[in-house]
Amino acid sequence: MGGIVAAVLLALGFFDLLYHRPRELEFATVLFGAPLPVLATLGMVRATHRMRGWAQWLLAFVTALAFLFVGLLTGATFASRLFPI
Repeated sequence: MGGIVAAVLLALGFFDLLYHRPRELEFATVLFGAPLPVLATLGMVRATHRMRGWAQWLLAFVTALAFLFVGLLTGATFASRLFPI
């Protein structure tokens, strides 16, 4: 399920970048900004499967929010220089 969500977010991000001219973002931003929070949250949910529901979902939300910003900032700064697409 996490792979499907990451693939859908990647596709939406790429279509959004292709739709707008001139592009303000690089493709590397989408490459890091979409799948990183999904995969980090999936790992957090699997790692905390023995916890109570509310604590597990709170940790998953905090992880997703933190990695959303980390992924977008990494993609916009560091990765866009490595992958100039």
